[in-house]
Amino acid sequence: MLNYARYAENLGELKVPTLVIALVDHLVDPGAIGQAVNACIDLLDSVEVAAFDSDPLYDYRAQRPIVTYNDGVLSSSAEPGMSLDLVTDVNGQTFLFLHGTEPDFHWPRLTADVMEIMGKLGVEKVFSIHGMPAPIPHTRPADMLIRTTTHVDNPAVVRGQVTHPASLSDYIEYQLGQSGYQAINIRVRVPLYMSRSDMPFFSGALAVVRQLAALGGPTIPLGDLEQHEDQQGLELANIAQQDDQFAAMVAQFEEEYDSSEQGFVKTHDETGPLPTSEEIGAAVEKFLAMQNSNPLEGVRPVQEPPQKTKAKDADAQDFRTHLRNSLAQLFNRKQED
Repeated sequence: MLNYARYAENLGELKVPTLVIALVDHLVDPGAIGQAVNACIDLLDSVEVAAFDSDPLYDYRAQRPIVTYNDGVLSSSAEPGMSLDLVTDVNGQTFLFLHGTEPDFHWPRLTADVMEIMGKLGVEKVFSIHGMPAPIPHTRPADMLIRTTTHVDNPAVVRGQVTHPASLSDYIEYQLGQSGYQAINIRVRVPLYMSRSDMPFFSGALAVVRQLAALGGPTIPLGDLEQHEDQQGLELANIAQQDDQFAAMVAQFEEEYDSSEQGFVKTHDETGPLPTSEEIGAAVEKFLAMQNSNPLEGVRPVQEPPQKTKAKDADAQDFRTHLRNSLAQLFNRKQED
């Protein structure tokens, strides 16, 4: 019996072998990796298959609702929450996506709910994604620590022992391992000077999306990540030209990165670029036309989802201001405009 979750209607005999977990703590999301990957998955067709009762799971003083003022009245309120969606990737394969704000309370019983849902829907493999701050430069390929619940006889694996506070995804991963499930965590390293910014580390987000597909997970559209990666690189190069201290730090990180032999994984795009958002519609429509039934058809969400609004083009954002603010926090000094 579920504690905090409730299923959508008409699930029938739905079976989905893959689950992706991308819960976000907005105060601890190095490089905004989770938020960037969530934005890419949001481009895909989806329907909610399970909802969670937010009231007992969140501390509303720590995860305060966001209200919007509009012409003298509060027009909306966005409260923390999480949900489980059935998503169709660009190859027409379905996967489950657990997303939203990381809850504050009742992790053991919430984990039991997730595992019960996994059993009902036939989940066999679980992926989770994170970023982690590291003394690395943005000028080198983004690399990742790959963690699994099953033993991997790989001499290139990162050796050692580290103790750190767990996220809910970590907690679920451990419990899944104890129960014999296969779970894989993709943890991309984020440059220290970008880990505390609200702007995503776009190279890292790209690496996660590509690595997810390479490990047998869903194929997710890249959206505008590649364009943002290029622009971010240009802005950082411009800052390095104007700031000797920043340039020296990057140079030191480059030297350490190039001399390291630790087993962090880099993506190798051997199969060509992943589809962009313009290719999603045609790919999904072609797949659905070949099927006798649509896997999303007949599944009624727990509640009507709010109408999605597209964010303004990120090119309109002031990349330089965001990056300078991040550097100012690192160096503990005010940057001049």
